[in-house]
Amino acid sequence: MKTSIRLLLIQIAATLGGILLAAWLTHLLGWEMTLPRLAALGTILAAGLGFLLNRPLARRLGRAQALVQAWNRGSLSLRIADGGRDELAQMAEQLDTLAEHLEQDERDLDELRQRNSRLTDQVRALTVVEERNRLARELHDSVKQHLFSLAMTASALRTQLEGRGALPEDQI
Repeated sequence: MKTSIRLLLIQIAATLGGILLAAWLTHLLGWEMTLPRLAALGTILAAGLGFLLNRPLARRLGRAQALVQAWNRGSLSLRIADGGRDELAQMAEQLDTLAEHLEQDERDLDELRQRNSRLTDQVRALTVVEERNRLARELHDSVKQHLFSLAMTASALRTQLEGRGALPEDQI
């Protein structure tokens, strides 16, 4: 039965029950009451009956509300698990499904954070290796250029000195 119809029927039953209970009590106790006083007593009793008849529904709503507040604090593993067959139970089931999806999303986000952390570490390590390789190439090229320059200068000096005959025979 739909919750809205159930609530309406509870309200009607509580009102009628309150009026009948007020009439019965006045008859049983022998009270003389006017119609307005009987209606007032009936309304008070109807409110009490309505409260008692709606307690199960209020408990279900209270449980759902408490769990939604727990979800807001991060406890997504809790479930409402309402056993009813009305709209409130359907809503609780949909909220439970939503909480499951949110919990899975949280797990996925944690996994992505861990992957990103590992990738960041790998990028840092790769950057260090690339910088070392760049420095090694630079040093290698620089030393190689200097050695080549020295070799060319030495060769040019040798050629000049040979042309003048200034080098002894054993050093040629």
